[in-house]
Amino acid sequence: MSTALLIICERTGTWAAALRRALADRVKLRETRSLEACESELSTAPQSILALELNATNVERVLDLLARLAWQAPQARAIVLADRRWRAYEWLLREAGAVHVVTSRRDLGSVADLVAAHVARLPVRPASVTQRIWDALPWGD
Repeated sequence: MSTALLIICERTGTWAAALRRALADRVKLRETRSLEACESELSTAPQSILALELNATNVERVLDLLARLAWQAPQARAIVLADRRWRAYEWLLREAGAVHVVTSRRDLGSVADLVAAHVARLPVRPASVTQRIWDALPWGD
């Protein structure tokens, strides 16, 4: 089983709620409220996808994280979540390292597909005997 997560970094939780609906349990989500906490989660699951909320107060830090991601966690990917005012900066964000930029909650279906494709490409770690038993139990997690 892969250790990939969707790590969402936002202040309010509104993107996370919408993403939970769009993903329909295809991947585990972790919510963080700061870029530091997001990077901490990424260090424990370096194959994850980051969903980073972009706003006027964190532009420089998000761009810095995007630039570092390729060498810091080469299997990780980043998606930027922003309101419509940031639409004109989509290609700058992609150049910095974002694989996708979303400026409307209505476009989260494309994020769900991207996350599912990323998880499907990852190598699957062989599960331990204990993990296989837990996975086979009828009550799940």
